Amino acid sequence: NLKRLKIQLSNINSQLKQYFILYIQAPSPEFKQETKQGIKKLLQTRKNIKQKIKLLKQTLKTEDKTQALKTEKIIKELILFTGWLLAFYLTYYFIALYITTKNIGEINIPYIFNIYNTTFLKYFLFTIFLLHNALTIKLTFFKNNKTASIIITSIFTLSILLITLNL
Repeated sequence: NLKRLKIQLSNINSQLKQYFILYIQAPSPEFKQETKQGIKKLLQTRKNIKQKIKLLKQTLKTEDKTQALKTEKIIKELILFTGWLLAFYLTYYFIALYITTKNIGEINIPYIFNIYNTTFLKYFLFTIFLLHNALTIKLTFFKNNKTASIIITSIFTLSILLITLNL
């Protein structure tokens, strides 16, 4: 839509040039008057198109801002969720570490507290930890930087691959 309006504006500008040339080369006063009226109409339509372009640019800018605010809100919620998840894991880790290292007699320790044999939990929580760090760094330091987003995403993906594949 914006492109169409800009094409119309360039067409009107070229028509205006032609009308000015015709006005300068007009053989009679009646022809000059007609070209003058045509120039006035073209100037008015050019003014209207410029206003439409300005209005359209403003609406596009506000749409971009609302989209950016929505994504920022999603990122903040994801950071909050991963932070809580990591806090619960640390609590679980310290409780499990305390239970497994203390010799509390002849009590059978449930398998859930054996934190040394849960490989899925290790990988999953390390992934959550990296995600939390990547999102926090992005939002804190590089809020509107697209290059940093690409770099952070690639580093995050590469780290996850290296850790899961044990390279």
